[in-house]
Amino acid sequence: MKPFQRFFRKQATWKGGLYGDEPMPTDYRVKSAGSLLKGALANIDLNSGIDEERLNAVWRGVVGGENAKYTRPLSVNKGVLRVAILQPSMKFHYQQIKRQLLRTVQHELPGEGITDLKLVVA
Repeated sequence: MKPFQRFFRKQATWKGGLYGDEPMPTDYRVKSAGSLLKGALANIDLNSGIDEERLNAVWRGVVGGENAKYTRPLSVNKGVLRVAILQPSMKFHYQQIKRQLLRTVQHELPGEGITDLKLVVA
């Protein structure tokens, strides 16, 4: 017996006939959207990660106010801090001092697990 035949036979015996008078119950294996979302969101830690305002403030403190106008942190993914830089010449300068910047950011954000700094021209 094929799966769809099994379903129709089960439905027919359950309802007292394939086209029985009583309607099929609506709560049969049905869950509310709210209960499904609670279950799905329980597995995701939405509070993990770095607060954007805090990251921007730390970056502003690391590079200084004038340089912060031309750079901004984009994201932190798997320990890599991506920073957008306005001009290629500035990117070259930041690549020269990348280790110092990374050490300073790690010192300012010790528990965030930042292991690398990626500079991109944007």
